[in-house]
Amino acid sequence: MSFPTSGALVLGAYRRTQQAFAAYGLGQAVAHLSVQATALGLHVRQVTDFDRAGLIADLDLSGEVRPYVVVAVGQLGDPLSLPADLLADETALRHRRPLSELALSCGEVAD
Repeated sequence: MSFPTSGALVLGAYRRTQQAFAAYGLGQAVAHLSVQATALGLHVRQVTDFDRAGLIADLDLSGEVRPYVVVAVGQLGDPLSLPADLLADETALRHRRPLSELALSCGEVAD
């Protein structure tokens, strides 16, 4: 994971002893951070695929702290400055899953 032009990288983590409500609380915190950043004209990218063990070691986190998400916050850059593989991903046509694949329902869900 590399975000060299991000204004900030924010680690979202929780204590394992507070695990019962931690995921909900952390999700709320990141959601509100995202809304506020957008209101300020910033962009947010949430990343959950990162080297947790390396981050724990680099930040000297205690064993009870569970890193869950890294949030990159900053101004939107020029997509044409990206390497070719990332440019292709960034500019590719987006496809959304049908609602019926995402929502649980007692009956049929129309797409």
